Amino acid sequence: LYVFSHDNFLNGQDGPTHQTIEQLVMLRAIPNLTVFRTYNDAEIKAGYIHFLKTRKPTCLTFSRYNYHYLPSKAKDASRGAYVIKRFRGDKKITLIGSGCDVDFCLKVGEILEKNNIGTKVVSMPSTEVFDSQDEKYKNQVLSKNAKIFAIESGNNLGLIKYVKKGISIGIDKFGESASPEDMIKYYNFSPNELAKKILENL
Repeated sequence: LYVFSHDNFLNGQDGPTHQTIEQLVMLRAIPNLTVFRTYNDAEIKAGYIHFLKTRKPTCLTFSRYNYHYLPSKAKDASRGAYVIKRFRGDKKITLIGSGCDVDFCLKVGEILEKNNIGTKVVSMPSTEVFDSQDEKYKNQVLSKNAKIFAIESGNNLGLIKYVKKGISIGIDKFGESASPEDMIKYYNFSPNELAKKILENL
């Protein structure tokens, strides 16, 4: 069992080497390694249970970025991805995030709701586990008839394969060193800016 922190570009106060833009992609690409990028305690629990049940290499990643999180159930998280919240609106979209990015997705969902867009926010702690689920469950979570968007505060290659008729928003460069607030402003990664990008691609 491997445990890592600093899972996003918001940890850049100590120089560019602390901006883990590409690390999640690298970890997810390692054969026979299951990665859980955790958002809350239920997802941490699901990752530990996965390791104890399979006894196969498992990696839990955490963020040092402070954020508010919603509670969920380890049973749901154990399937790799699940719907954590639905917002109301006539036009339906699905928005995927993992780790601290779920918080961004929830804030974006609130903004989009004011624009009559009903966002289904999906927390996807483990792409490997989700990919192993049956098609019925995967279609239930992602809603194959809806536009699908993704947000990842790092390189977006990990989630882009799930995007359909939407966009995957991520960061493809590093080299800045500042507080999380300044980094969010510099990279236009605030909930308002993220919502604006989604609205422009509906």
